[in-house]
Amino acid sequence: MTASEGVTAAEETSAHLPPAHQEAVRAATTWALRSRQLADVRDARHAVQAQWAADVATLHCLLWESGLAGVADPAAHLDTVSGVVQKAFRQAGETTEGLHEEPGAIVTRARTVLARAFGGSVERLLADRFTDLDHLEALGAVAAGPTRSDRGPDALMAELRTVALDCSTVARAMTAAGLAADASDQARQAVLATFEAALVSKATSAGEAWSAAVDLRWELAVARLHEGPWNEVEPELLAAELVAAMPPEDRDDLHAQFGALL
Repeated sequence: MTASEGVTAAEETSAHLPPAHQEAVRAATTWALRSRQLADVRDARHAVQAQWAADVATLHCLLWESGLAGVADPAAHLDTVSGVVQKAFRQAGETTEGLHEEPGAIVTRARTVLARAFGGSVERLLADRFTDLDHLEALGAVAAGPTRSDRGPDALMAELRTVALDCSTVARAMTAAGLAADASDQARQAVLATFEAALVSKATSAGEAWSAAVDLRWELAVARLHEGPWNEVEPELLAAELVAAMPPEDRDDLHAQFGALL
């Protein structure tokens, strides 16, 4: 199934569904096409990430078509779904650490975990909706990334800053495409990556056992966040609350970093 064909069924029923459904349809199409563009220039890591974003958007389409609009609190239902998916991936990750896989195999495994988290008719419908992965099959094997404790602080800070810049760039592109919710998601990821890089920098400059110190500071900051799921907080508010969670002497620098992203 091609990227455009993958959402045909969703488009046919969109007239009777809320705007969030059509936004999910656009996101699924946009990310699937972006994955192919990235594969064309042999950017395997980002091609896989873009394809996964398309697959999650496809799940959102299916949820809206399956009655999500009729529940009392759609946002709460999506939070529950998110928890189911995260639990399934944590469990799957316990047996896949260190694997070297082809990009297509990575996405196929992720799709299997996602579908099996729901089972039954959802699993079958997702299998019908997922787009082809032929664009990933020609790319070379990708090694599973090291954990934070395996990285040195300099390498981790560089990676986090790259992630922040990538997410910020994608957020602007999604805003231009009229995909406000997806743009906010990417902006939040940029904020969180920037914050984690700041925590690593703070820990190493203070001469602390940096990995443990980052974990502790992260948990303390998260405990102070806006009530409710962080992925429902506007990126600017999330950034402001993370700035407030830092020691006073570090707030101006972090505020400036966030300002360059948002």
